[in-house]
Amino acid sequence: MESWKELIYKTLDMLYIPDSLIEMRGRAVLHISDTPSSFYPCLKKLINLLEPLAVIHTGDLVDEIKLAIQPNRLQHYIKRLRPLAQILEGGRKRDVIVIIGNHDNEDAARQVFHKSLIVNKSGSFNVCGVSLNVSHHFEGLPISPGALNLFGHNQFMPEQGGGEVYLNGLLSMHLIDPDNGTIHPLSYPRFVDQNRLLKRKFGL
Repeated sequence: MESWKELIYKTLDMLYIPDSLIEMRGRAVLHISDTPSSFYPCLKKLINLLEPLAVIHTGDLVDEIKLAIQPNRLQHYIKRLRPLAQILEGGRKRDVIVIIGNHDNEDAARQVFHKSLIVNKSGSFNVCGVSLNVSHHFEGLPISPGALNLFGHNQFMPEQGGGEVYLNGLLSMHLIDPDNGTIHPLSYPRFVDQNRLLKRKFGL
């Protein structure tokens, strides 16, 4: 059941962070994906409040700019990418993994991000003791049994089963507790979908 505080935040289209998640300050891995630049101030607030040990971004870093169909907007993309890099890499030292999405430019990302691991397409990693398979597309996830599977890109969500866990960072953010493996979803404000273009993406 939603609390009155959560209802107010959702009504005002603001980022709501439950008190129970604030208790994870300094000890969580944050997964996000497909972020329009309008979300960056909320992301900055979230990171400043929770100080995650690591951040995994599964691609489409400036999601309102679709470089695959708008290549002439590269300079706008780079300009909007810079504040994201400052948010993810600034403050407390943390591991940051950035997956290149279908509307990203790898050269631009490597130019702007200086402390992050930039990954083209997909990879498997151990982050804070947690085994992760990461990809922008679900179809690109590496095969590594027992690992958490992080992706984004569109609304597709496979059935959970067979011991595999899938987390779509476009549908919600995720806080992963490396101490006990628990996963806490965190909703994006409603405006994020609206600013991703075409609201929720269907393979765009």
